[in-house]
Order: sequence, then C-alpha cells, then structure tokens
Amino acid sequence: MGLSWRFLGGSDLKVISEVPRLNASEYNYGLFWKEYMRANKPVLLTGLMDSWRACREWVLESGAPNLTFIAENFGRSRVLVADCGRKEFTDQKRQEMTVLQFIEYWQKLRENRMETGSQPDQLLYLKDWHFVKDFPAYCAYKTPEAFSDDWLNSYLDAFQMHSVNAEITPKKADNDNQCSDYRFVYMGPKGTWTPLHADVFRSYSWSGNVCGRKRWFLLPPEQVHLSYDRFGRDTVYDVCSEVSAQQFPGFCETRWIECNQGPGEILFVPSGWFHQVINVEDTISINHNWLNACNISWAWKLLKTDYRETVESIEDIRSISDDFELLCQRNLAANSGMNYLDFTIFLAKMADSSIKFQSDLYPGYLGHDNSNELSELGKDVWKNNARQCLFNLLQIKQILEEMSHEELFQHGGESFPVGISCKHLDLVEKLRVESKDKVSAVVGQFLIQGERSPEIRFVSEFLSRFFAVNPSCSDCVGNTTESRCEFGKNLDGDVVEKSKTRKAAAEISGRPLVVLRCIQYIIDMAARSGIIMSDVESYSITLPRFLTVEPS
Repeated sequence: MGLSWRFLGGSDLKVISEVPRLNASEYNYGLFWKEYMRANKPVLLTGLMDSWRACREWVLESGAPNLTFIAENFGRSRVLVADCGRKEFTDQKRQEMTVLQFIEYWQKLRENRMETGSQPDQLLYLKDWHFVKDFPAYCAYKTPEAFSDDWLNSYLDAFQMHSVNAEITPKKADNDNQCSDYRFVYMGPKGTWTPLHADVFRSYSWSGNVCGRKRWFLLPPEQVHLSYDRFGRDTVYDVCSEVSAQQFPGFCETRWIECNQGPGEILFVPSGWFHQVINVEDTISINHNWLNACNISWAWKLLKTDYRETVESIEDIRSISDDFELLCQRNLAANSGMNYLDFTIFLAKMADSSIKFQSDLYPGYLGHDNSNELSELGKDVWKNNARQCLFNLLQIKQILEEMSHEELFQHGGESFPVGISCKHLDLVEKLRVESKDKVSAVVGQFLIQGERSPEIRFVSEFLSRFFAVNPSCSDCVGNTTESRCEFGKNLDGDVVEKSKTRKAAAEISGRPLVVLRCIQYIIDMAARSGIIMSDVESYSITLPRFLTVEPS
C-alpha cells in the first residue's frame, strides 16, 4: 500500500500501510513471538475467537450486541462511562453508572436513531469494565495462546501493584479500591471513540471484537515525537479533527498505519504505539494490557521519565523536605500507578517465577528406566524452557543494573527496606553461598550424559544443583540423595556455618543487587554449559509458557 490520505473531519492523515493479517491456519507461537511480539510490530489475528462464550451469548443473529442478555445477567456492575463529546484534561470526561443504566441509554439511542436518523446529543462509551473481577465464574473467553505470557495480570491476581509500606501486599477480596487487573470489556454505540494515547505502563495490548467494527490509526514509536505540541508536553487529542500547525508543528510529518477490524478479529498493539480508535458500528470488545520480558524495558523507560518529571516538579522543596526521595516515590506512585520500589518487587517476583519455571522441569520427561535419556519432546521442552528462562532473566538483569545506580538505591544501598519473599531466589542465593561459586562436578539423576545441546546441559546442571539445596522437593522428584548434600555443607562437601546459610536465604527481599547476584549465578552456569549469552537476545521462543506468581 502506497502513501494515501484519509480526510477525517478537519484532518487529513497520511496513511502509509495497513496492519498485516495472520489467520489461525498460518499462526504458530514461534512466528508470533519473533515477527510481532519481539519485533514490536502490530498484527491482526483472525480465527482465534470462534470458541468464545461471549461470541455466542453477547451477540444477536444479526451481528448486533445482545443488550438484553447483558442487562439481565450483568446489569448490577458499576462501571465508568466516557462522554465522547466532553474533554477533561487529556482524556474524555467520565461518569459512574451501572451497566443496566448504560444499556438503557444505549437502547434509547438506538430507538432515536431508527426513528429520526439524527445524531445524538451525547455519545457514551463504557470503558475499562473489570468484567473478570465482577463475574469470575462466567467464562466469557479464553486468553489466546499468543498473549498468555502475561506478567502483569499474573502478578495482579495475587498482589497489589503499589504499597505505601514498601512491602509486597497480598490482595483482599473485599477491597474495591485496589487495582484489580488489566482485563477489560469495552462497549459502545456507533461513533464512540478513544482519543490518541499509548497504553498504561507502555504495555502491549490486545483487543478482540466480540461484535461490531473498529477503525484504528496507529503511530509507530519513532514517529510519536511528531504528535507532541511545540513544548513537548501534550499530544494531539483527536487526530480526526483539525490539528493546529502552530501548536503541533510536527504533526503534518506523521505517517500512520491503519487497521479496519471486524467481528471475531483480534488486534495486537505493540508497546509505545500511539493509537486512536473509532467504533464504526455498535461494538463490544475484550481488551487486555500485559507485560513480559519482551517489553518490560518499555515500562522501565517510562517509569524513569515519569520519575525525572516528578523530581523536577517538586525540586523547590528539596531543601526543606525531611525525606525528599520518599516524597518523590510517593508522588510517582500516585501519578504513574507504581514507583521504583513497586517495580523492584515486581521484577524480583518475575525473576523468582522464571527460576521456578526451570525448577518445574523435574524428571517428568526422563525415561522411566532411569537411563537419564530425554525423549524428543522432552528435549524440545527443556531447550525452550532454558531459552525463555535465560531471556527473561537477562531482560530483568539489564533493568536492575540500571536501577542499582538510581539515587533511591544508592542512598539506601542493599539495606533499603523492601519486604518480599522469593522462595526460588532464596534457594539460588543459598546455593551460591554454599558452593562458594566453585564449579563443582555434580553427579545426580538430573545430569544427561553425552548431551551436546548446551541448553540441555544447562538445565541438567541447574536441576542437579537446585535440588541439592532444596530438600522440600523430594516428594515430587523421587529419591535425589545422590545429588543432594546435607544442610550445612556446600556442594564440595565443605562445612558452611548454618547461620551464614540462613542469613543468605533471608537476604532476598527485593533489593536490586541481591537479585542481580542470583541472576548472574544462573547466567554463569549457563555460560559454563556452552550457551553464548550474546545469542540469548536473538532467541526465538517456540513453545508458549507463562509464568505463575506464587503468593508470599
């Protein structure tokens, strides 16, 4: 598709291409991971929603939304509704109502349009409805495999993102004030729209149309600066209306990608892509925001920018503040949804889950004859897990290395109080201390003899070492006495003071340098197994696996 213009109201957008399509028959996870998620490119996926309950029960035979069904079954939920005709700050003005009240408005709007054909005075759009939270027993849909590696919602299912006490805080079922998740239902009549924006935390998003049609205009990250005003503060609000060349001097140079999304189609929106969306028919969609190792650096980059702006905004009271850094972190959380401490805890938990990801590979794929031979399926799983674990840990490591130089952690060093329990990081730290970082010849049932694959060599050594200091796993992996040393001795048989071991196990509390030591220990083990760490960045993950976050 060549350069073309879209005349929308008073605006003319220069559209250079359309979002590519990928049918279910062409889809595989490795392709999506490499060509779209890792490459940070949008794609429209088709044929992945056919089994959704919502597509059967929320839609009439005509293809229109089944408003009666929704009102009768979900009408009591309280939701926020945007008035598409009223701007408030940089977004649309919102009001609270029940789903039933919104449906009644929508039905009257339909009737008026049919009778008079006139445009309504008010267009309301139901956004960000936490449907899964409100109706957990009603399985409206299943998250497609492509989007299953979701750190953000997995974490938020167990914990709050922000805590005023710098401690990881489990969720309480009766607390409606905490952020529940980033799984939403959107519902709106024809003509409703969402202003130009990028998604929360610069996360990925996916949006599946249960019914109706949407028109998307997407701006690539390298073009985003052109959408800001001449002061670099605010972006264009509505790209479909006339844009002032004086106020937004770079906007005329923007080049857009368009997507016309129909029912049963899912759009993947990558990190940092600004977008504006118009419902060209009465529409219901299901939307998720999510983070994982492929885009976690986007969240860190945004958080750093927000932090710098927070410091600048209150710099004039630094000299009279008892704890200026703490004040900055409180303001950052209030404005951005999390602060440096929250993000450190989040990353520590994701590192912990990535290590658990490896430790879960107990000998389920080994031969039953104790020959320590892997099946072909087992080899594929072990290789894929090793690659994803190392990829995850490398991305976390890069961010934590930057964080360790920030003033907050420089000021407090490793003793800065962040309360968090990370079981698997604790065990790695215990292993690191007990082995004194020596390269030990570990012999046990997890070692695969004569294996040429560096990934499988790494996994086998990891499991042997890990279960050597993890007696609690004996029930799930069988007799591992050959590879386990007694508590109080390292893998070389040297005596280690028990107080030192207990102290090491208690050290993992979300501090960047402590988590970094554990990650580096695993990376060194992988390098000894023959894995070239510079190649990890170019890995292609072919089997879908998602992290599960264990409660503290």
